Amino acid sequence: MAKVLLKGSERTEVPGARVLAPADATARLEVSVVVRRRARQALQTRVAQLASGNRAAGTLSREEFAEKHGADPADLAAVRKFAAAHGLTVVQEHAARRTVVLAGTVEQFNDAFSVKLQQFSHPEGTYRGRIGTIQLPKELDGVSGHVDFPASSPYVLGCGGTTLTATPTSITSEVVWNDGANGGASGGGISSFFPTPSWQAGKKVIQNDGTSIALTKRGVPDVAGDADPATGYNVRVDGTDTVVGGTSAVAPLWAGLIARINQTTGTPMGYLNPHLYNKPQALRDITRGSNGEFEASMGWDACTGLGSPNGPVLRSAV
Repeated sequence: MAKVLLKGSERTEVPGARVLAPADATARLEVSVVVRRRARQALQTRVAQLASGNRAAGTLSREEFAEKHGADPADLAAVRKFAAAHGLTVVQEHAARRTVVLAGTVEQFNDAFSVKLQQFSHPEGTYRGRIGTIQLPKELDGVSGHVDFPASSPYVLGCGGTTLTATPTSITSEVVWNDGANGGASGGGISSFFPTPSWQAGKKVIQNDGTSIALTKRGVPDVAGDADPATGYNVRVDGTDTVVGGTSAVAPLWAGLIARINQTTGTPMGYLNPHLYNKPQALRDITRGSNGEFEASMGWDACTGLGSPNGPVLRSAV
């Protein structure tokens, strides 16, 4: 069967890592396959209008967006056929998210995607990974568009993390979250796939050695929030109180804030990214700290984006 390379799937060995052995062929895993969207050009035109401040086209409901720009049923069917041919199971399919979740063994995925999953050793621990590219059958060429998803998508609000200390009434300190080599840290950097959105034109990243690099592709994150488990969120799990963190907590924090603003204004905020970049004063700029690769700075940076939310100001600004 003729195969083609999946653009953006190239992987190299993590610096400091070494191969231990092939991954257990019988181990089971799940892989999310993201397919192309319908009417991509129409969506790009709409986004460009919104980014320029033109809201004449109005907003789309979730249902309308899924209908106009979700997955094509034919593409979902092609992925199902591909899965069946390799003994993989479809455990979830979502047309609006354009995602098909496949389950199978390491051996089955190695065969399906022409990869060699291996166990690696690294000073920070062991992990399963691969080197090289993913290959797809020619029938799926163009159906599955990329692998760096979703935070690097220009249609997603990418979230970074901070360490926040406060009194009951005010913030006393907020810096980039970085717990060091054995802990977590705010992610960030430059996409290898998506072009630079118009609202990120002229932005740059500052590396740890002080080198400044202009964005040539989409930069992430866009925004940030408290992510340090030491200063995180009080939750109760199975009757036990604990504190959790991570940028996986920042994303629902922003989602909840946006939902509250939508509720109080009675109007959906719509495509938020360009409006935040046009009104950065609606966020608290984080200017201290590093995520291990990039440094925080005034304005947008690759550690905390534009910064953490100032709810009342954000509500008025957008």
